[in-house]
Amino acid sequence: MVGKQLSAVILDFVGDDPDAIYIEPFVGACGILRYMSPHFKKCYANDICTDLVMLLKLVKGGKLVNPKITREKWTTYKYSKRASAERAFAGFGCSFGGVFFNGYINDPSNNDMTYSSLIRLAPKLQTTKFSNKSYDVFLKEFAFDPKKQYVIYFDPPYKNTSCQPWPKFDTDKFWTIVRKFGKMKNVKVVVSEVSAPPDIKCIFKLKRRNGMHNITSDKIVIEEKLYTT
Repeated sequence: MVGKQLSAVILDFVGDDPDAIYIEPFVGACGILRYMSPHFKKCYANDICTDLVMLLKLVKGGKLVNPKITREKWTTYKYSKRASAERAFAGFGCSFGGVFFNGYINDPSNNDMTYSSLIRLAPKLQTTKFSNKSYDVFLKEFAFDPKKQYVIYFDPPYKNTSCQPWPKFDTDKFWTIVRKFGKMKNVKVVVSEVSAPPDIKCIFKLKRRNGMHNITSDKIVIEEKLYTT
């Protein structure tokens, strides 16, 4: 699994310090968080997608009930403008490639597999506080006490790829923010991307199948990389 491979590299790079505070401004489906959270006493995770954060909070609280998403339910949620945990379950968990409402997976077993996966995820979310904000606003809420250690893992929308719910993600602004935290002695920064400015150092490369819509190429394999400042 890609998340397991990447998290092992990240842990090796930042060191296994349980007293450090772990932060994810783009948590998504917890592909990395599920492997990182057992190594930290305090974790903070954020995502701009309201539906997704509602779902993760429900999973954490042990209150998720299998929604049994039919094609009719999936279609209704696709065109609904009302955020809900069940809408996130349908939009991400019952859609091809995990891309928000990217075509209904017409397989009854998929719904149950998604539900089971979320139930197994719940114990790994207990030390995490979830937020639903823009990543830059989320990061401004931390005082970054110089006496404490921090680890920030960024998994932003990749440049030149489709990036719902970030259709106009400002990549230049993002790297400016990364550099700012990279200069802090008590903060270790790691970024997942496929490309970066020349002053950003690559620490790991991994070729994998591309499950997201790449808008510049029809290749099914990308080289994902981990960067630091």
